[in-house]
Amino acid sequence: MEEKFLNYDIPNFVKESPNYLKLFEKEHIILKNKHDKWGIYFSEELGHPLEYKENLGKVDYVYDSFLEAYSQADNDGEVWFSDEIAHEVFGEPEDEDLNEKGEFGNLSDDFFWAKHQLIFRHHGDYNVKNLENEYQEWKNLDKKVKEDSFTHENFLLIYEWLRTHPNFWKENVHGNRVFWETAHMNLNFMDIYPTSSETSGKIEWWAEGGYHVLDDTDVLYATTYYHDIALDCGGNTYEQAVLNFAKNVWLQTHGMLKDKEARRDAIFERWAKDSGCVNTL
Repeated sequence: MEEKFLNYDIPNFVKESPNYLKLFEKEHIILKNKHDKWGIYFSEELGHPLEYKENLGKVDYVYDSFLEAYSQADNDGEVWFSDEIAHEVFGEPEDEDLNEKGEFGNLSDDFFWAKHQLIFRHHGDYNVKNLENEYQEWKNLDKKVKEDSFTHENFLLIYEWLRTHPNFWKENVHGNRVFWETAHMNLNFMDIYPTSSETSGKIEWWAEGGYHVLDDTDVLYATTYYHDIALDCGGNTYEQAVLNFAKNVWLQTHGMLKDKEARRDAIFERWAKDSGCVNTL
């Protein structure tokens, strides 16, 4: 795989997916010549193209307007056009439309209105840049989470940290299209349900779940979750069960859940032995 596809700050498991390159698309770049005619450069590269400036002589300027060119470019790829063209077609931006560099909008996700039509411009690596942004947002949350953070006062922080945790990112593939589900509002990677305490008879909440499956040949890459009983926990309330589960995730990813992992492994070994699955050779 070319280095340019790997030079993104995203989790390695995304780059290691067999579908990774499907996140990239070819760019269709709208251009204008000195005769006020419009043309399209159809890049042959996936992602943000490096070669298009060397091939501008191959562009046919056959369209009379930007919208005519856009209607042809907006097909099976990402459309891009320069800030200069954006200024000409859509007018000077308001201050709130400029990013911190003074550029027109957020260059990874621009949209404009023209004659009641919504116009988008994206680079060919738009999907991966979005994953970079989402990963950075989670890392910013992760910096705030410490071992003693799992309290009711911090519930909203912990909930957001947990529901966007990369270990629960899920890949969705539809033909040649792929996207990653990076946020789970309903925490659908875990089960939380009420149960009755055997000792007090009071209602308690039980939580169990696990990370996405990456290395099982029987299921598609990162499309399902396994049940890691080392993460199992309970709480007197729903919120406490979520906090306890999230803390187990934090402890495990910091190598601090060894006792529960050892008990889990012993249970699995016993199950395997009882079912005759242990290799005794």
